[in-house]
Amino acid sequence: MQTSVMEALSCRPQRTSPYSGGRLRGTQRGTQTARGNKRPAHRTLCSQQRESTSGPKQATFGSSAAGTAVALALSGMVQLGTPNVVLYGTHVADLHSAQAAELATATFAAGDARFLEFDFDQLRYAGVTDVVPGVADEDQIEAVQVTYDPARLPYNKLLQTYWKGCQPTQSEGQFKEKGSQYVSAIWAGDPDQAKLIETQKGQLERSGLFGAGLPITTRVIEGPPLTFTPSTEKNTLKLLKASDPKKFKKVRQDRQQYFDKHFGFVQFCKDKVCGYVRFAPACTGECQKVFPEYRETNMGQPELEGDIKITGG
Repeated sequence: MQTSVMEALSCRPQRTSPYSGGRLRGTQRGTQTARGNKRPAHRTLCSQQRESTSGPKQATFGSSAAGTAVALALSGMVQLGTPNVVLYGTHVADLHSAQAAELATATFAAGDARFLEFDFDQLRYAGVTDVVPGVADEDQIEAVQVTYDPARLPYNKLLQTYWKGCQPTQSEGQFKEKGSQYVSAIWAGDPDQAKLIETQKGQLERSGLFGAGLPITTRVIEGPPLTFTPSTEKNTLKLLKASDPKKFKKVRQDRQQYFDKHFGFVQFCKDKVCGYVRFAPACTGECQKVFPEYRETNMGQPELEGDIKITGG
């Protein structure tokens, strides 16, 4: 039997008023007054709640645990009276522990960690709950740890964001950052993730998206990092974008140009007919197995071949 918040509150013991010298006067017919002994009209409801025979014994709303449950319900943390939500004693807090246990963590590296932090932070609407920049393992590789809800955001979507934010054909660093601490790397949390990463590496390499004949040198490391030291600063690019958009644009200029080249769009004319648009025009063949959305987006648009005139993009 489910119980609403108001019903739960009505079953709590009457408090003694320090001013009246007795119990608080009721405001409804049948409630107990300071001098009267009339049986409360809601006593039958409260008794039914306590005497419910289905399921484990529930805590009465006069207990401290039940009082906590009601307080949580009023604050919006736990909703009473909804299907499949029943409060048992002091186990209300376990609901939040169970939810936290369902989150997963993934680790990626692609140069200065601030840039990946900014990219993955854009996925908070989709299921990312936290992005922490730092350094991983003995090599002190700059990386980010992404905490996400796999029930809302599959690992594949994280990989798509990663490929769009890295320069996977560079083995000695990323973009303008040079050195072993700036390598491109992915820590696979389990064998399934490792298999998926290797599969996508092969598909992107054969497609020639990042350059015909260029090998993808992104390291795939089995298991999470042995050590990860969080950075003392977070959201630096997000704050920079808010405070100084021009400087933010300049800082990200090389990455933005690289992104536009591989995942941007072009406007063009073909056979003297204009107004065509293709997104990520270089993503063809097996690349579309990694990014199937481009196959759907470009459906009905002609290929960039033959009598073509680029007009924008």
